[in-house]
Amino acid sequence: MEKRACKRVKSDISLRFFCGDSIHSLYYGTLTDLSERGMHISTGSCFPSETKIELIICMRDDILHIPAKVCRVARKDNYYNAMGLEVLSESSSYTDFLASIQITDG
Repeated sequence: MEKRACKRVKSDISLRFFCGDSIHSLYYGTLTDLSERGMHISTGSCFPSETKIELIICMRDDILHIPAKVCRVARKDNYYNAMGLEVLSESSSYTDFLASIQITDG
């Protein structure tokens, strides 16, 4: 039985993110998979569940801003190293980005 509502696409994309209104506190991570409604990022800077963050993905001709909410935090070897995120508002630019990933993924 499939647990996920949407198909996940594997990726290895560097991104930045921040929490709250301050872009001065940028954090770094790697987008490891994504779908229409959510994504998983590996990072050394995890936030608690329900925290709202803004993801920034630099693309060839544009910068994509994605508002998201932390749904879960993953721990490995007593170290929090990843977050599962819910995409809060789907934009046409995010949909186009996801489609481009799916095309290159096959």
